[in-house]
Amino acid sequence: MKRRVWLTLGLLPAAATWAASSDADAGGLARLGARLSDAPVQRGRFEQRKGIKGFRQPLVSRGDFLMVRDKGVVWQTREPFASTLLLTRDRLRMQDASGQTTSLASGQEPAVRLLNQWLPAILSGDLGALGQAFTVEQAAATAGPWRLQLSPRDAALAQWLQGVEIEGDQQLTLLRWRERSGDSTEIRFSQWSSARQASPEELKRLD
Repeated sequence: MKRRVWLTLGLLPAAATWAASSDADAGGLARLGARLSDAPVQRGRFEQRKGIKGFRQPLVSRGDFLMVRDKGVVWQTREPFASTLLLTRDRLRMQDASGQTTSLASGQEPAVRLLNQWLPAILSGDLGALGQAFTVEQAAATAGPWRLQLSPRDAALAQWLQGVEIEGDQQLTLLRWRERSGDSTEIRFSQWSSARQASPEELKRLD
């Protein structure tokens, strides 16, 4: 399952014990997050490039996402192969193009807990939550487009993850992380839209 999640989203397949947050880092991240849209429903498109050490060309996938605050995230990959990743507070569910479904409860797998907390926080603009797991190495500009460089606090996570970069303005535009192995993942976000309430069809996708 770890391998399948990694191929679909590339997000943190390793377990980690989060250290206590730094008040300074959390406060700075929270102020930056306040510049992002705080709508409880966020939608958009993504293009993900996974660079693997030893391969000249990255693995590219594209699709769209839906984030409903306090409900979860639907990460819908459409190219080159269709798959759906559903993240809710207590579980992860993945469905491939054939319709085969795999589910994990958050208590079963540390990586699921990490995904369930980190990705929704970023998509919803709750950057202050990142202060629990990362130290701010480079802060962003106070106005206009911004950029963050983060390093992992936890020693176990730092053995796998070298650093994280986040860019945006009023919306998130780029999420990139580098692994100690030399692999890297870059996700570009576009065509954002937001709403105060999810449609019945969108809520059904989160069931």
